[in-house]
Amino acid sequence: MELQTRREELGLSLAEAHSRVHVPMQHLAALESGNLGALPPAAYTIGFIQSYCEFLELRPERFIDRYRMLTQVVKPQQAEEVAPRAAAPIAFALPNLLPSGPSPRWVSDVATWGAICGILLLGWITWSALIQPIAAEQENRIEAGSIEVEYPEYHFLDEGY
Repeated sequence: MELQTRREELGLSLAEAHSRVHVPMQHLAALESGNLGALPPAAYTIGFIQSYCEFLELRPERFIDRYRMLTQVVKPQQAEEVAPRAAAPIAFALPNLLPSGPSPRWVSDVATWGAICGILLLGWITWSALIQPIAAEQENRIEAGSIEVEYPEYHFLDEGY
């Protein structure tokens, strides 16, 4: 309703809004009325909401968040099936150490820094095992010197050749 009210405040008809925003008229009408069943897939609808809100000089984030909240698919909790126990008891079982659900942000930060440190360690090992011995061989090489050769003054020109 807020979109329709704002469009009417600007003195525009739905057809005028359609011609300026280039969103199909049936989708504009569905956005204004809140008819989620008449809207296209989410990627298109979010783009339509953003374009239409910017045209109406409204902040689109609030409307996009509301759309996502209303169209969020909620999966029913699946009933856990109880498997019959084996005849022999399990001697050792690991406890579930990781919490179910989304992990805190610090976990991904630790994983990122761990990966960076691992790459640096791998580079250091490669350098010390492969590149440093090759460089040490290059330093121990004996290089031959050079001598200057002096040509006589008469060379080939004096004898007419």
